[in-house]
Amino acid sequence: RWGRTYESFSSDPQIVSSLALAYFQGQNDHGIAVTAKHFAGDGGVLYGTGEGDNLIDRGDVRMSHEEFMLLHVEPYRVLVDAGLKIVMASFSSLNGVKMTENTYYLTEVLKGDLGFTGFIVSDWEAISGLSGDSFDENVILAVNAGVDMMMEPSRFAETVNAIISGVESGAISEDRVNDAVRRILTVKFDMGLFEDPYLEDLSCEIEELGSEKYRAIAKELVSKSMVLLKNEDDILPLKSGQKIYVMGPAMNDIGIQCGGWTMSWQGYADMGSKMNPGTTILEGLMEYATEYGLEIITDEGRASEADVVILAISEVPYAEFLGDSKDLSLTGSLGSEGNSDAISAAKALGKPVVSLIIAGRHVLISQYINNWDGVVMCYLPGTEGDGIASVLVGESDFTGKLPMPWYKRISDIGHDNPVLLFEKGFGLSYQ
Repeated sequence: RWGRTYESFSSDPQIVSSLALAYFQGQNDHGIAVTAKHFAGDGGVLYGTGEGDNLIDRGDVRMSHEEFMLLHVEPYRVLVDAGLKIVMASFSSLNGVKMTENTYYLTEVLKGDLGFTGFIVSDWEAISGLSGDSFDENVILAVNAGVDMMMEPSRFAETVNAIISGVESGAISEDRVNDAVRRILTVKFDMGLFEDPYLEDLSCEIEELGSEKYRAIAKELVSKSMVLLKNEDDILPLKSGQKIYVMGPAMNDIGIQCGGWTMSWQGYADMGSKMNPGTTILEGLMEYATEYGLEIITDEGRASEADVVILAISEVPYAEFLGDSKDLSLTGSLGSEGNSDAISAAKALGKPVVSLIIAGRHVLISQYINNWDGVVMCYLPGTEGDGIASVLVGESDFTGKLPMPWYKRISDIGHDNPVLLFEKGFGLSYQ
């Protein structure tokens, strides 16, 4: 139910470690200083403990040290061993202590036991949320806990003054400041920023953002990340000669495909001209229609002619705490407008239905899935909707597996023995 679920790799720390390491190595090999976030436990907070009015985001993790190290710290150990140089402290808490002021885990565990030699940066304006009686006290708490750099764009002057006055009063030692400065400068030296501060000598193989070459790579990533959940009577791949009725709020909307953190913090639905060039699901199907002998129908008046109905339903774009969900429902407050009507209309047609779910997490579908012959989890594919179409027509096979469990009911979340709709690792293929 967490609004940052789509920012995460998996609920399995081994999968997180493996994918995070690959991501780190790919970025690092191209001269990018990677920041691992959010240290630590951000994805393990309890429902109902969120900061302020948040349901979940910036909440509290409640578990033993041993559990915490295994489930949440282990991926950072893997990255530190690989040479990670920047870590962002989490907004969240562990057993009531904010991570941004948690001296034990920032200094003793991360910098001590794990041997992290880089620097720790706070999250966006996180200092004001700490336990001190004033902003100056919060700065002191963060610095002494091990935070080396603070992301305080609105109160940067106050932050500087708080550090200076903290040193003058003895609340912050000069050694702590020197350590922070040394860590930051070392990373900048290692990145070559003192030899080439304006990146004038930087070589780059990419000449154009959004080029055909890199859109093709994005399309491939889309096709490999989808998960086939149901395929009754081999309804997929689509067959030559079929008429396909495409419907639903997500069938022709790049903004929905991209979700949050796209052009704006919360993203946009119905992006129109606000979005960079891309392909919607409908446009992708139309691109493949001629080659694969399909007729694509969008006219509701011709829906009865269809051999197969493709139902594209979705969540609205969201980010962070505004994506925290009470019910995980496709027809609730975070479901796209029109989902309910589209689900009902597809059922009323009495045709075989393939449901495409465009969402940042595993939404609840138990009450609908028996009415669908095929179900595909598309996650948030971004701009290249033709990557979805390519697999639906059989140009390539499904290879994706679920990175976390898919629950049947909201009441099963957090239980030791939940009733699952699909296990972690589930995923069908045409083979």
